[in-house]
Amino acid sequence: TFIGNKAFQNCKELISVNLSTSLKELGNNVFNGCDKLETIELPASLETIGNTAFSGCDSMKEIVIPSGVEYIGDKVVGRSPQIDPIDVFCEATEQPDGWEDTWLDTDSLTDNRVHWGYKGQGLDEESEFRYMIIEQGVSILGYTGGETEIKIPTEIGDQPVVGIESGAFYRDAKVNGLSISNTVTFIGERAFEESHINTLGIPKSVVNVGKAIFDNIHSASSHLILYIEWKEDELPEGWVPGWNSTGSLEVSITYNWGAPYPDPSV
Repeated sequence: TFIGNKAFQNCKELISVNLSTSLKELGNNVFNGCDKLETIELPASLETIGNTAFSGCDSMKEIVIPSGVEYIGDKVVGRSPQIDPIDVFCEATEQPDGWEDTWLDTDSLTDNRVHWGYKGQGLDEESEFRYMIIEQGVSILGYTGGETEIKIPTEIGDQPVVGIESGAFYRDAKVNGLSISNTVTFIGERAFEESHINTLGIPKSVVNVGKAIFDNIHSASSHLILYIEWKEDELPEGWVPGWNSTGSLEVSITYNWGAPYPDPSV
């Protein structure tokens, strides 16, 4: 079963879509320009997504790509300039060979966010963290509470918290100080983009850090203070070059700190 090219292109009143559970292919531009489309559930049977299939769907906040998708075309989730990025949850743990390298490209001023190994998501009412379920445990998608000094928990439910996803604190204006628990192993790219974080502690358990995690960060003190358990000359290879790029904000880094960053709740 397939839906052909441009089948619903520029359908301006389309808000939600239910697709056949036997659907195998979405053509090029099939929902291109449907700028009021908010939700669509892609079936597990889907194998092919054509070029710019959801480009210009600027009301869509997130989309889940099933594990059976073997081919994705160019700029599938392209966004218009000035539109916030979309969260793309991929059930695959890494990009399959058949996907175009430009599948995630966008015309927006901010890169779209991709999350690999997706198995579901939820909100922990106790800690007020949004989280994503992955094979290793859970990873943080965001914080919904009102505290300004917070700590990433070691576990949510009975699952260890192992990561902070890309864009998790995007434009978070509440949190100023953050302590990361020693169960966390990765921080996704642009995790704190345009947030108001000004103090952050990173334990030695973190072995992968994405690019520009502090991109265009804001701080009332115009100064970002980092406490890092690793020695400066021993940062793991998984910390990509430019991980601490902020733009114009001054960054002060203390390496090899001997004790965890103080628990903000104490």
